[in-house]
Amino acid sequence: MTGMPRPDQDCEPLFSIFTDLTAGKLLIVAIDLDLFNLLHKPMTVQEVSQALESHQSNTRLFLDALVAVDLLKRQGPHYQNSRLSDLYLTDDSPYAIGKMLRQSYDEQTKYLDHLEDLVKTGNSALRFSGQSMDQPEIWRDMVKGMGNYSRSSVAQDLAAVIKRQKRFPQLNKVLDLGGAHGVMALELLLNHPNLQAVIMDRPEVLEGAKGFIAEYGLQDRVSLRGGDYVTDDLGEGYDLVLACSTLHFHYEFLTDLLKKIHASLKPKGILAALNAGLTEEGCAPREIVLTMLPWRLAERSNCLDQGEIADAAFLAGFRSVRSMTIKTPGGPMELDIARK
Repeated sequence: MTGMPRPDQDCEPLFSIFTDLTAGKLLIVAIDLDLFNLLHKPMTVQEVSQALESHQSNTRLFLDALVAVDLLKRQGPHYQNSRLSDLYLTDDSPYAIGKMLRQSYDEQTKYLDHLEDLVKTGNSALRFSGQSMDQPEIWRDMVKGMGNYSRSSVAQDLAAVIKRQKRFPQLNKVLDLGGAHGVMALELLLNHPNLQAVIMDRPEVLEGAKGFIAEYGLQDRVSLRGGDYVTDDLGEGYDLVLACSTLHFHYEFLTDLLKKIHASLKPKGILAALNAGLTEEGCAPREIVLTMLPWRLAERSNCLDQGEIADAAFLAGFRSVRSMTIKTPGGPMELDIARK
């Protein structure tokens, strides 16, 4: 007697995918309820339910589920934020990204709710038309969240690589292209006493950079250049150009854009381009493929393949390119260091 045959693959990954859907919804609802600002201190179910004016029994189940996904911790009858939630989901934290996650969720579900239709018909009526520039609160919250995310680790890791460049002590002027919050450039300024920065983005987006600049007392070393870097002049005389998570929006004329960046640099100037790079014929990294899918379906954006920026940089006239992978909380990113 041998019993029933057992397959060579168990189905645990399917249940993991399924429960991830619930975990994501728990996070979004907790943000909507302003729960993480409430649970900065320990509270009982009764206290939480009273504050939220919610159903007490279901509130307990909800809180227990948040404990299960490590967003809360429980000690006896008391619930409180986990360290993760305190750092990233409370509004008074310098690393708060809750509002950014909420806005990203809204944009993703706008298309994922119609995923079957988009796959079958390519429904053009659902295609993304862009967040309105007439809604400053959208840009304020999104840029603030992106800046907070960047200063949690990404800006420091990028700066660590750039600081290892032989010419770093001689750098005088950096352009943060499509820099929005400007945190990437600000981190460099904090590590280089003589460096000046120009942050270039649309005027509405640049409003979000002002708070970060003031917070670090760098008003005298930073200038804001409002405009569209694709069609407008970039300026000149830069020792370094940063292009972080922005070049993929213009993949159809990437080489021409890199030629424009090349022209803005001094001799021996450096381009540091940090961008997602697809591998395995577009099937990896998992985080990037899944995050970008809604926008790609809606034809708002595309993803570049690993090595695509490096290839375009050579075509644009850069004499050398060094590429590496940088681990970020949102998934692995490709960093290309190109030299003029």
